[in-house]
Order: sequence, then structure tokens, then C-alpha cells
Amino acid sequence: MINTNSPRELLWLGPFACIALVALGLLRPLPSFAPPARSRIVMDAAGRSVQIEVPYRGTAITWWGSFPNWYLQHTHAPETVLYAGGSRDRAFFSNNIMSWVYPQVVKNDRLWKDNAIAAGRGPYVEVESLLAFDPGAYIGAGSSGGPLPLLRRVGLPVVHTWDPHRKLEEGMFEPARIESALVGHPERGEAMISRYRQSFAELNQELKPSTLSNHPRILMMGDFVRDKIHLSVVGPKGMYSEVYYPRVGVANAAIGFMSTTMDAERILAMDPDIVFLYGSNNGPIPMQGPESFLQDPRWKGMKAVRDRRVYRLPSGDAPGNLLCGPILARWMAEIAHPDQLQPRTREALRKIIEDDFGYRLNDDQIDIVLHMNENSDQPGYERFTRNYNANQEGKPTQ
Repeated sequence: MINTNSPRELLWLGPFACIALVALGLLRPLPSFAPPARSRIVMDAAGRSVQIEVPYRGTAITWWGSFPNWYLQHTHAPETVLYAGGSRDRAFFSNNIMSWVYPQVVKNDRLWKDNAIAAGRGPYVEVESLLAFDPGAYIGAGSSGGPLPLLRRVGLPVVHTWDPHRKLEEGMFEPARIESALVGHPERGEAMISRYRQSFAELNQELKPSTLSNHPRILMMGDFVRDKIHLSVVGPKGMYSEVYYPRVGVANAAIGFMSTTMDAERILAMDPDIVFLYGSNNGPIPMQGPESFLQDPRWKGMKAVRDRRVYRLPSGDAPGNLLCGPILARWMAEIAHPDQLQPRTREALRKIIEDDFGYRLNDDQIDIVLHMNENSDQPGYERFTRNYNANQEGKPTQ
């Protein structure tokens, strides 16, 4: 029998009392925020009308399908970035073209916080921890997942920039339209879309992929280590296969061999003519590069390995954006069909950044984007070197 007159004998009730208090805290109602007194309407990718306060206070980028590099390409407005991500997101953004154009973004510690948005990235985030950014809009993708549904429930301005149910290319256009509208310049988004279409029309005119007799079989893959080695292969569905491959005159070697789990034997059976490796060797998750791929005993006997036709994809944001997507397409086409195209990838990349942002990439930066340090020994890659002159028997000019 408990002696209630002895306080020491009641101490065991303490932990249970604390648990009860925490449980009661979970039952508290969510806060509710009133709509702004002065606002304008922006339609998001889900077809919702979102009230955006005037003047616009800025943007919190949730990384659920929206990224600082894309946002800056669409808006040209680094001053409107109030939250850009966590430390890992900052590492991805660094050494990116937009980090050179807008170095103040990557250098500003206040924009990169390992908080509820960056760490949680799930529906269970503390609204209070997000209010400190006080943005004019939280942007991200999809209709479920991430912190966005919870933010909307309490009345905060949430803008979905991508709808997974849209056709691939239309889904690409939406972030440009929405994010440029957020900062009050919708014409920028439409101009990017128009130029994107024009770039592919020019590539089609030069390459004429429908008339090509040879369509090299391409395998695009990654090989990285988290808890264990994980092989990832681009399958028959998605931006590369459905949008890019037909336009650059190549075939997907993975068709007919895809499985929920990939293994070396299945990849060997694909036997591609060319392998494109995505990812980076110096990012948060290092990926296998061309030389290590060529030396890997798993791939011995693969045609692309015998011919040394293994390349690291250019760094940056392709294929899911409007700025560099056509540059990636041209790069792929120049490797797959070098006799059909003039070597203009470097020139095209430098021109589009200078035209759009008034920033001139130097040769060292272009070398980083094209991974010259990893790709330079691969067949045909001399066409991407500095001062390359196609009329001098494939030799760079002095």
C-alpha cells in the first residue's frame, strides 16, 4: 500500500505525468494564419489560387521538387531567396553554374539551415520552426508528402510548382511559369520556354534524328554507396527516355531488361554501345567515374568498356530544366553522332549563360561542367576541349 503522506513514494508517478503532458500537447489545435490584407493571385501546378502578399517578401524553397538553381534560373532574383536548404543541399548547390552567377546565395549562411524543412522532409514538421523565415511563399512539388500539406492547413502560402500527373515536358514548364510569376515577372518563364523549344528545333534541323541509320544504344546509370552498393539505371519511362533520346538519335539499352532490383549480370546483358554516368565524384554521395567504371571487373566484356565509350554526364541541372536541358541534349548528340554535328557545346553553354545573366563562364568553369578531368581520355572527347578546331584533324589549336 502506497503511503501518500510520503512524497518520496510518489516520485514514480513523475515520468507518467510528463508523458501525459506531452500527449496533451499533441492535442493542441494547429495555429491559423489570416490571409494577407493586400495580395495578388498566383495559380500553382495543382490548379489552386494562392494569395501572395504584396509586396512580395521572398521564398522558402522546400527541396520537394524545387531547387535553388532552378529557382534562380527562372526568377533572376537571388534577393528573394529566404531559405534554400540544409548543409547537404548547400553542397549540391556549390560548384553549380548558378552558384557562380549568384555567389552571394551559396555564401550566405542564413539561407542554409539544418532545420525541420531540411532534416524532416516529411509531413511531421513543427510549423513554429518554419515561421522564422516569414516568406511570401513556400514552394515545392506534388500534392502530398513533405511539409507542404501541413503548411497549407494552417493557412500559410504554399505553392506547388510541379504536378506529377502532367506530361513530362509540360511538367518542366510549370516551375518556370509559376516561379517567375511569384516574383512578378511571368514573361521570364514564357521566354525560357520559347527558347527551350527553339533550341531543340535547331538541334533537330542540324541532326535530323529521324533520318539517321544508326542509333547507338545508350545506358545511363549510376553506382553509389549508401548502406550498400546500389546500381541505378535509367529505364524506358522518364525525361531521358521519352523526351531526350529520340531527339538526340539514340536508343535506350535498358529496354527489356529493367527490374525492381538491378544487378551486374542484368546490366551486362544490356551491352550498350555508350555508357553515360550521372552524378559527381565530389558531391555528398560520390558516384563511380569513367576510369573506375572501366577498371571495374564487373563490366569487363561490355562493348562500351571495350571501346572506352564511358563518359560522365555534364554537371548541372539537366534534363529537368529549361536552361541547360538543350545543352545536355547537344552534348549527348555530339558524342553519339560526331560526324553529324559541329562541336558547339562549349560555345552554346557560354552563350546561354551570358545572354541570360550577363555572366561569362571562363574556360575553367566550363571544364568543370563538362567534367574534362574525367572525360578527356575518352574517344571523341577532344571536341569539347578549349580552342578545338574541327578543321585541324581533330587537334586543338595552339
